[in-house]
Amino acid sequence: MERHITMGVAGHVDHGKTSLVRCLTGIDTDRLKEEKQRGLTIQPGIAPLHLPKRSRRIALVDVPGHSDYLKNTIRGLSSVDMAVLVVAADDGVMPQTLDHLEVLKFLRARTGLVVLTKTDLVDRETVELAELEIRDLLAGSFLEGKPVIPFSAVDGRGAQEVLAAIEAAADEVREKSGDSSFRLWIDQVRSFSGFGTVVSGTVLSGSLSKEDPVWILPSGKETRARFLEVHHERVERALTGQRVGVNLHRIPMEEVHIGMALASPGALRAGYLFNARLTLLPRARKPITGRPQVRLFAGTCSVRAVVVLTEGERLNPGESGLVQLRLLSPVALMSGDPFVVSPMDRHTVIGGGVILEATREKYRSAKAAQVLSYLQALEQGNVREVVQRVLARNLFHPVTIEDLSRETALRPEKIRAEIVEGLSRGEIFEIEGKGFVARERLDALKQRTETVVKDFYAQNPLATSVKTLELKGRLPPSLDEVLLQRILHELCTEGRITESGSGYRLPDFRVKLLPEQEKLAALLLRYARESGLVPFGAGKFCRFNMRLRTFSQPEIQKILDHWRNEGRLIKLKDGRYLSPAALEEVKARVRAVISERGVFLLEDLKEALGCGRTRGIPVLEHLDEIGFTVRFEQGRVLRSLEPESGESPERLPRPQKATEQELPDRP
Repeated sequence: MERHITMGVAGHVDHGKTSLVRCLTGIDTDRLKEEKQRGLTIQPGIAPLHLPKRSRRIALVDVPGHSDYLKNTIRGLSSVDMAVLVVAADDGVMPQTLDHLEVLKFLRARTGLVVLTKTDLVDRETVELAELEIRDLLAGSFLEGKPVIPFSAVDGRGAQEVLAAIEAAADEVREKSGDSSFRLWIDQVRSFSGFGTVVSGTVLSGSLSKEDPVWILPSGKETRARFLEVHHERVERALTGQRVGVNLHRIPMEEVHIGMALASPGALRAGYLFNARLTLLPRARKPITGRPQVRLFAGTCSVRAVVVLTEGERLNPGESGLVQLRLLSPVALMSGDPFVVSPMDRHTVIGGGVILEATREKYRSAKAAQVLSYLQALEQGNVREVVQRVLARNLFHPVTIEDLSRETALRPEKIRAEIVEGLSRGEIFEIEGKGFVARERLDALKQRTETVVKDFYAQNPLATSVKTLELKGRLPPSLDEVLLQRILHELCTEGRITESGSGYRLPDFRVKLLPEQEKLAALLLRYARESGLVPFGAGKFCRFNMRLRTFSQPEIQKILDHWRNEGRLIKLKDGRYLSPAALEEVKARVRAVISERGVFLLEDLKEALGCGRTRGIPVLEHLDEIGFTVRFEQGRVLRSLEPESGESPERLPRPQKATEQELPDRP
């Protein structure tokens, strides 16, 4: 299987980067009219290089060398696996040579080579001196000890050696895992007639298939990949490391731009606050104090950011420290992402580092010990402490291994091993199918839920249970449903609460009526008996018993609900009540009508129950609800008359309404 590798071509302006790429691939990466007129690269150019012997496809990214286009340079180098540093033999090391090398180090290029260009313009001694200068520069960098190859674009001298060195460097690039979620920084946006918007970039992780849904970040808009193209060829699936063009379904070109990201839905979120490790270069002109504003480059985006020092009050050139980056615009960054910073007033690199954590909390000195210890655990790879901290701060929902890996940049297999250990120690609890929670957090939520039930009874002394919906309303809305069910199950198992119908109650709770309430309760039961088959509500009882001025209508309603909970009254959908004896009488009368005529019609209400539609329909609906009757378009029949075959009532032949001539004589 072919491997896809991205290689940056970096170096000072006019040192021959574009000529080198043209010599190796036959492609001129300067596409813009202005680039051709001025003879310099403005936008990163891409040229494919196929190495068939070892099944390698290299995407050469030719970046601008002029300091005015530093932003475009960093964008072009943001996703490279290895690099070619180009230095002209007649100029030697120049300012942008230094900048580009620092950018490559911060962006974690791991291998590469150096090409010494324009050797046809100088003598051998100058070439040797230039090579010595370069090797001094590269000491301690990822290019230390790598080949420095003399090259001339005029006669092609050294081209084969460069190709061989590229092939050897490609063998050193570690293959990326494609197991994680899809992610891509957008570095090109184009529109094609008949197709619409096409964005391009290098797949950083995961894979993307045709018709897969994707999120555009930071906007959060969801779309799908209509088609994919890798090196001008249509493919069904794009893999990690490949440069791919993605045709976005129904997304206008104006809604996407360079610096945005594509990601699997839910895999990434945009934010403003990021805790990070920042290294200030020794050649930075001044230290960082206070809260300076810098230009932050991450992936293909460029954004203004405020640097907040979290370790001390000063970061000197050549030093490294923990900081919080407060962005002025949202960016979709995650733990482990590298970044570069430049001052607001100059096009030069002064530092860079790595994102440790995306956060929603501004750094406060009051929480310094807690925040810094977690960030240090992240840097040191202390998997146990990191996993415990992340689980502990996710208060209301389980966390998956994938979530942990994405949030911490720790490898999934390390997290999985720690989860297994945590389960065996009893520190972690698994919520089936959802993820994991810290045991101490689960216990705290159980205590909180039990307190909610107790508070409910304190406020509602006549209630027999707190309904599940009511319970949810009193708990945090972000509490995961499956986690809540687990909490309730454990509380019931431990005997701290008891399930009661569609709700929960305290095991030792008993309703106790006050003497005046007991008097009212007895009156209500007597009134229900006297009302017979006529449903009643709190309002009607209130009007009937005007002498009971000591009780308000809401208080009467509470006693009615109490008797409903105790099974002494039946509540209908319209809020009225019947006694159980009255309901049994209703059932007997409805059964008699159906036995005689085959169906109970609405016009039978007055004769059978002594009421009209307004009061009678809720009674009939209650009979349907408890499974006594089944409603058809023409009327109702007894549920017990369903055929033994188990056919659903909707499929039974519907009884036809009899004509006037066919109706039996009614007494």
